[in-house]
Amino acid sequence: FKNSDVRIIDIKSAKIYVRNVIKNGKVLYVRSESDRIRFETKAMKLFYDQSYLRKIYEHFLYKQIKEDKYGRGQTDLTEALR
Repeated sequence: FKNSDVRIIDIKSAKIYVRNVIKNGKVLYVRSESDRIRFETKAMKLFYDQSYLRKIYEHFLYKQIKEDKYGRGQTDLTEALR
């Protein structure tokens, strides 16, 4: 490895890292190439399917930060959608 910053991650239990691992990581061991492809395809499909929800979440997060309301109690979603 050129970089001494090596992390070993169980991507089945750390789903938040899956896209980054697939995009930037190196496979050290794979039991079955077809299983790897199936796993990566399923993970990327899920990532892209959820991108719309992440954009909505980011929109309201930035809105709360801009209005200095972030972290100040519960926000009613119906009010946030107005």
